[in-house]
Amino acid sequence: MKSIVVAFDGTQGACAALRYAAALAGPGGGYVTAVLAHASTESYAAQGNWIPSEVRQILGEVNDRIVGEAKAAFAAEAATLDLGDRLAFEALPGRVDDVLARRARASDLLVAPRPTGEADIRMLQHPDQIALRSGRPLLIIPADAVPNHAPARTVIAWDGKRAAARALADALPLLAPGSEVTLLTVGPLVPSIPSEVILTHLSRHGFDARQLTRPADGSIANTLIA
Repeated sequence: MKSIVVAFDGTQGACAALRYAAALAGPGGGYVTAVLAHASTESYAAQGNWIPSEVRQILGEVNDRIVGEAKAAFAAEAATLDLGDRLAFEALPGRVDDVLARRARASDLLVAPRPTGEADIRMLQHPDQIALRSGRPLLIIPADAVPNHAPARTVIAWDGKRAAARALADALPLLAPGSEVTLLTVGPLVPSIPSEVILTHLSRHGFDARQLTRPADGSIANTLIA
């Protein structure tokens, strides 16, 4: 993980995502770039001549204030991180999801806060859309996450399909060698590849892997969480 982008919007969740990214980058000498993607309200308003200049000025001032507050939140958090010149900040205007997706394509990983409704609408992110458009792995961090770049136990949702294979491959650099990895399948496994082959693949990467199956009773998501 040499290039990590953080979707930063100034919220507590974004600060937690920044701390998590710093923990990932630190041991390997990686670089972290916090990207503040924001929709500029005044740019849309300026296209309508029917909007008074005073209104456009107010919209611009509001936008500058919101972006300024997010920049201040980054500066305060950056002061607590030991990354030096390996930590950078970018404020990029445009459609938020598109900006983050494009920026993530030139990185190893995009780290984003879990959406809570706390962020201003000008910085509203949709992680599902960003993941689909970026082509890069996306790690979503809750606000109460504790920075830990080497989890001892990991559960991987596994159904044998393409998306699961992609998630597994993208997750390998985040796992600590020798850690316990559980391939959890909810319901019947798609017989595209035997589980033993995947377990052997993980063991060659130095992981203690096992297969676990649970019945498909109710929500698959709730089963994974439980």
